[in-house]
Amino acid sequence: MPPHLTIGNPIVQERLTNLKDKIIKTNKPEYRDTIVRSSPARLFMSESKTPENIRKNTIKKQEINQPVVFNKIILLGDDSMVRGNTAIIIGERYIMFGAAGVYIIIFSPPVTSKCNKGLDTEDHELIARQILEKQGIVVGPNADDNYWKGKQKLIEEYLKQKHNIKGLSYLSLGGLKKVISSFNADPLHFCLKCFNGQEELQAPPQISSDWIDIA
Repeated sequence: MPPHLTIGNPIVQERLTNLKDKIIKTNKPEYRDTIVRSSPARLFMSESKTPENIRKNTIKKQEINQPVVFNKIILLGDDSMVRGNTAIIIGERYIMFGAAGVYIIIFSPPVTSKCNKGLDTEDHELIARQILEKQGIVVGPNADDNYWKGKQKLIEEYLKQKHNIKGLSYLSLGGLKKVISSFNADPLHFCLKCFNGQEELQAPPQISSDWIDIA
């Protein structure tokens, strides 16, 4: 990757680099690196989260320069995909503005369980869970990396067919735990219920400012 593109954590950086290399090898159009950070509001926590308002606010969140994206391969990165209202809508807009293809990389595992401690969501609203249940797959309470083998591909294929998204990649649960450990923190001190359905959280011996920065 160019020297000006840094993700901060070597594990996430490696995953992003590998995905970018894959895109470059499998697509012909000229590749251009553009990173835009633009988050004026947390859309899924909005009080007025009707589909119309979500779409309107999402469009405001990411303004697209058509000459820059035309005939380019776009790699969209987001910290998570909960309802799918942000990344998918923005991906569709890039395609509408002439992008040759859109790939989405999510820097967390699939969100499949509702959270009672911060995210105002129900199980039936979670995009990964919705897609699997439409195909007759029941999302169990122990959604570890073994559980997700093969199932992520089903989500990817659904997004290809319904939303024209060329590819989707999640950070695995094991990868997330490695990221946490790389900050000298214990994954057992972080709640992962929204990812694996298990609320097993051990109180840390002391609170570190480094942990607060990445929580």
